[in-house]
Amino acid sequence: MKNITAAAFFALIILSGNLSLSARSASSGDELSDLSMKKGIVLVRITTIHYNDLLPWRAQAGSGYTVLGLVLEGNRILVLSSDIQNASLIEVWKYSSYKKNIAKIEKRDNEANLAVLSINDPDFFKDLKPIESGRDPHMGRVVTASTVDNDFRVHREDVKITDVRGSSDFGVTTIPFLIFRTQEPFSGGGLLLCGIKLCGFIGYSNKENRAEAVLPSIIRSVQNGSDHPFVSQGFELEDLEDPVLREYFKIASDQTGAFVSRVMPGTSAYGVLEEGDIILNIAGRDIDDRGFYNDPKFGLQKGQVLLVRDGDRIRRSGEIIPVTIFRNGRKMEVKITLKSYEGNAERIPTVVEGKPPYLVESGFVFVELSLPYLRDGYGSSWRSRAIELSYLFDTKRIMEKPGKERIILLVGVLPDEVNRGYENLRSIPVQSVNGKPITDLKQLHDILSASNPKHFLMELTSGMKIFFSSENREMANKRIQDRYGLPGLSNFK
Repeated sequence: MKNITAAAFFALIILSGNLSLSARSASSGDELSDLSMKKGIVLVRITTIHYNDLLPWRAQAGSGYTVLGLVLEGNRILVLSSDIQNASLIEVWKYSSYKKNIAKIEKRDNEANLAVLSINDPDFFKDLKPIESGRDPHMGRVVTASTVDNDFRVHREDVKITDVRGSSDFGVTTIPFLIFRTQEPFSGGGLLLCGIKLCGFIGYSNKENRAEAVLPSIIRSVQNGSDHPFVSQGFELEDLEDPVLREYFKIASDQTGAFVSRVMPGTSAYGVLEEGDIILNIAGRDIDDRGFYNDPKFGLQKGQVLLVRDGDRIRRSGEIIPVTIFRNGRKMEVKITLKSYEGNAERIPTVVEGKPPYLVESGFVFVELSLPYLRDGYGSSWRSRAIELSYLFDTKRIMEKPGKERIILLVGVLPDEVNRGYENLRSIPVQSVNGKPITDLKQLHDILSASNPKHFLMELTSGMKIFFSSENREMANKRIQDRYGLPGLSNFK
């Protein structure tokens, strides 16, 4: 091959640059413009109220932060439910005006961690337009992650969908989310765009810039559905790879399936599936020995997801799903009628709305164990800092039958002559009072309010026993309430 001249070499560079520029220009028509994106989003400023864990009656100024909201049809705005938790004020503004408008919560679904806001001023939405929703992106697809700063300057970067994972972090309902990584943090949220269409709503990003996004099909369900548009599966699966376990359940070597380790009250599976069932097939899809099925679009997915979605369609309450199981040595088919979660499966709540329930009796302060209590009281490392409470969360969070049972903690003591010697007690579960197991605050209040007996024995899970008298109880409670400026001695929900 002949040597290329310097002039020809630079000519090729210029030509290649022009070709590259032409290619970007040609593809730019397939991307949502900055203006169209700005018309489809708003910024939401949230000011919260914080309740002290040891002083649950005291409301304190919480944090203030800004997140991105997605404009929906019908003059509504989509945000994460967790972002507006304990919100005292929600303000919204748009690209064309710095005026902040007060928003109110129209509906929220804590199980799916999504909420819808509305604004009273109808003129607010006049120059806004919802971005057209696309199909759920498949795993491995490269999409555009976009967000704006507080001045609505647009930031974009290409990201790759690395996983689609079912999660039940906010309750008992498994919802699929898109997983990807970004170069820049998307801490305030953002959008995933597939060309000119919306293909995800970014709702979470951690310190390693691992992000999660809500699927378009989920967004459409929130927009078009009821207050609780998602069905609850209500069961947990464990792998059945152990040959000894397979032999015990008499599972053939060529048969795959997963072990039902828990069935949750008030959910679709409750009363149909049983602990110990082996699930072989759900809705015509075989379940492998780890509890997964092979989704043609998303790859390996939890078997529970089959009760949430059918392709790009989100399933609705009332649908009947056939499930093939192996029970008591016999293969059989059962049918699960889908329904939304009734809210009575959690002994340890993952979400607490507003002022937490509490009881103050003879200076002893009692609250319900909850995930917000663990996070607020012990931080992100609560599992290592609160070993006993962490164990209770993992083993006792879900009840065996529907109810309102709770784990009650003695979180602190307001010093007074009636509780002298117990002032340093902190965060210990209450086991019983006078031999009666304690299951909720109202029950504890009723026991301690009784005129007989005159003395009480309260036992804690640590083994400690607390003795105190009920004589002059009302006088002591009034004295403690006045001394510490308590607005009330109890808050029951």
